[in-house]
Amino acid sequence: MIKEKKIKSQGKAPEDYQYKSKELEKMEGIAKAFKSLAVTFTNLSDGSVQSNMGIGDISAGSISLTQNQDMAMLQKVNAMWHYKFCENRLAIAGQLNEMAHIISDVAKDTYQVQELTMSLEEKVVQALKGMHIKVRGLEIIQRPEKGIEVYANICSKKNRCIMTKDVAMVIGNVCGKKMIASKDSKVVVYKEYSPIVFVEDVNFNVLYGVSRRVKTGERISGDNFAFMEGNGNKAVLALSDGMGSGLMACQESEMVIELIEQFMEAGFCKETAARMINSSIVVGSGPKLYSTIDISAIDLRSGVCEFLKVGAAVTYVKRGNWVETIQSTSLPAGMFEQVEFDTTAKKLYDGDYVIMVSDGTLDAISGENKEQILKNIIWNTAVENPKDMAEYIIDMILEEEDGYIPDDMTVLVAGIWRK
Repeated sequence: MIKEKKIKSQGKAPEDYQYKSKELEKMEGIAKAFKSLAVTFTNLSDGSVQSNMGIGDISAGSISLTQNQDMAMLQKVNAMWHYKFCENRLAIAGQLNEMAHIISDVAKDTYQVQELTMSLEEKVVQALKGMHIKVRGLEIIQRPEKGIEVYANICSKKNRCIMTKDVAMVIGNVCGKKMIASKDSKVVVYKEYSPIVFVEDVNFNVLYGVSRRVKTGERISGDNFAFMEGNGNKAVLALSDGMGSGLMACQESEMVIELIEQFMEAGFCKETAARMINSSIVVGSGPKLYSTIDISAIDLRSGVCEFLKVGAAVTYVKRGNWVETIQSTSLPAGMFEQVEFDTTAKKLYDGDYVIMVSDGTLDAISGENKEQILKNIIWNTAVENPKDMAEYIIDMILEEEDGYIPDDMTVLVAGIWRK
């Protein structure tokens, strides 16, 4: 009988700790270098602007004016390039600073996880053996925001087929937590070794629905949205309203949403995503376009929803017959090199709803107090399905508008329920 390979020990040798300490120090050194580079970009001498931008070449080869007009035009060109150069320099400094924060956060997440005791691992291995499962390697760690994670390389004995959910239940009984297999893991444990990740289950489920209308006379909406729910403990809703309507507005808001998805799925915080997106718009070439950023990130373990808004319309939280508004006073992304955003957090409970809308949704409402009118519509709805609720809200708004839609309309609804 072939003996199973020894389980990876959590009893770390002193040299292991020394190695981790050196690696963490190295990563933090890289982060410090990025911060220093950001400071350098910010403090560059303004006197170097003309030479860097080649203003002399522009006047000699591109400007053909009378002598009296030449000096005034050169001053305008010089001021334009000076402003653009300073704007881009500050945007790049902001990106370098964000990279420093990202590297520092990744280093801490990688090298400062809490490792659990060897005895717990041994108990898990023994429990799996009782299920006729062979274990080639197993490690249990605990992260502050994600809870317990179990990394196992396992297979079944004697060609048995064992459901992964049953394995998760056994591991959960040993760890004292409700565990599930990660979403990209196999459904069945079979005769070949497979790496499977088991994670701590969350307390809430989220369902979402969306309803959209395109501005009268247009074929493409300038609004875009996304719903993300990965292996982590968060469900993220994002909505972006491009400036104006039509294809260009759609492309701008689509770029914003794609960047939000990439950053959030990579594990970066929403604040970092907002700052990096703003920088990319500021330094981008072509016509200057602006887009709103509206993010609602729901922690599925605690039920706390964090809101981030950059020039976005009001968001509503509905609980029974009670409705609360989340306001924003910031300007859209791309207006300035340093983005300003509004953030707040609210505790959600079983049966609550988060309703996000684009500016066009409010513009379609007749009357002066548009936000209060929409609040009353949400307050009066008895619909429970998020998709039906989104449709109901738009239908009620357009009921008295004779079919005319002044701007693109999007209503994004998420409902949260305890498991």
